[in-house]
This record gives sequence, structure tokens and C-alpha cells, in this order.
Amino acid sequence: MSAFNYILPRAGTGTPFSVSFDPCTRVPKSWKEELDNAALDIVREAKKPIWICSSGGIDSEVVCETFFKLGINFQVLSLRYERDTNVHDIWFAQKWCAEHGVAHDIVDVSVSSLFGPELDEYARNGYIGEQPFRYLQIRMLEIVEKRGGYAVLGGGEQLFSAQDDSGIFLKFTGGYTVPLEWMRRHDARHEPYFYFRTPELCASFQHISIVSYALTQPHLFKNESNKFVFKRFVLQSEFSQLAPRKKFNGLELLSKERIGAIKRVQEQYPEKIYSHRLTIADMRQQLGV
Repeated sequence: MSAFNYILPRAGTGTPFSVSFDPCTRVPKSWKEELDNAALDIVREAKKPIWICSSGGIDSEVVCETFFKLGINFQVLSLRYERDTNVHDIWFAQKWCAEHGVAHDIVDVSVSSLFGPELDEYARNGYIGEQPFRYLQIRMLEIVEKRGGYAVLGGGEQLFSAQDDSGIFLKFTGGYTVPLEWMRRHDARHEPYFYFRTPELCASFQHISIVSYALTQPHLFKNESNKFVFKRFVLQSEFSQLAPRKKFNGLELLSKERIGAIKRVQEQYPEKIYSHRLTIADMRQQLGV
């Protein structure tokens, strides 16, 4: 399970939503070595067929590269949205799987249904995500669980933000807990946040030279879009074989469904929309580095 922990607010207690990380139990190695260690840790836990859920983006491709390099057997699952709006991303997953001889299963998903009546049902059951993507995470877990497998999602990337020169932080919303709460309620074991798998993996990312330097420059992250650009730059510098691609997941072309879903959740459950800013200084203290 992830090194990522959370506390949900409880009515009448005044307890705020918060997140924290487990401390490192050893000196972190390089980021790539810690990626390997995280993958091997999953193999020890899984005890069943591993499915890497890939959108075709670089986050999930790095996960695939890591498992493949280690000789770990796995299959890849991708979700295809109606009207083929994410065909651009899926193409990268198809290409990678074909080149590496890895089985690839593409499952069609009706986003209008998932972000409509199905989302409403999830929300009534307590799964409140401020972004519709959280419900796609649940869908992937449901599919793999029904197949008797262990799902690995490429979540948990460190997206740095800063509003002033007081410090850089990671912003966590209550939606981060949605797949974890689904797993808890269904007594299911999967890894929705691969990049948060171990505290050593989290710490080692910040030890990459360019990341270490950037974390001393808050002005780099005052523009929200920079965090995505910087993440892609780091991953592509560490994995030079990654083909450049736009940040495009197909939901941009389903704005009516996506925006409608966000609006309904915010209007119906405003008291359950919350967030927590974890400064890098506090995160490092928690990690013990």
C-alpha cells in the first residue's frame, strides 16, 4: 500500500482533512532504483495477476517500463471513451504494448453514463471527488478486481505549486481518497498511487538534481501549468525513450459531461469538498530526509 496517509473530517469533531507520509526506513537510493523497489514490493504483495492501468500518458508508461525491465509479468488495461475522444492517448499505450509484446485490453466506457447517473450513485455512497477522473479510477479498480487481478495506476506524481515565496507545496484534495476508500470498503488490495508506493520513492524524486534545484525556486511554480510541464520534463529526462506527447486525456473534448459532473458534486456536497496543502518542508520532515 502507498506511503500516503490521510485523515477525513468527521462531523462535530473539528478534525480537518489532512495528509501525511510514512517515514523512510532506510537511506533512499536513486529514483530509478526506488521505482524498481516499488515494483518489486507490489509483486510481493499482489499474489495475483498484475494489470497496469495505462491511459497512454507518460506517467503510466514509466510504470510499464519499470515493470517490463524487471521481467515482471503484467497486462495493460486502458479505458476508451465514447466518440474516441482519447484515441490520441490510447495510441501511445497500444504502440508500447505492441513493441514490447505485452497483452493490452481496451475497455469501452460511456463517460456520459459514468459522469451522470453512475457518478450520482457513487456520490450517494460517499465517494466524493472534486474531479471526475476519480470516478475513472474507481472504474479501473472495479474492472481489475472483477478479473481477480491487482491494479497498478500511475498516480501519485508530485505536482509542485507555489503562491508566493514562502514555500512550495503539494495540494491534496479529498478526491485523492476516493480510490483508497473504495478499496477499504471492498477489502481490496491494489495500488492506485504507484509514485507514492514507498516513502523512499517519494524522497528520491526530490533528490533528482533538477528537482532538488527547482525546489529552491518557488517562482517556477507560481503558474499552475508549470507543474505539469516540469513533471514531463523530469520524466523524459530520466526516461529518454519516452516519446514526447501533449497533456491530453480526452476529457477535454467531453467538457459538457465533465463540467456538469463537477458542478453537481460541488453543489450537492459542498461540505465534503476540502483540500490540504502539504509544504515540501513538512513532507521532508515526515519522510525523515
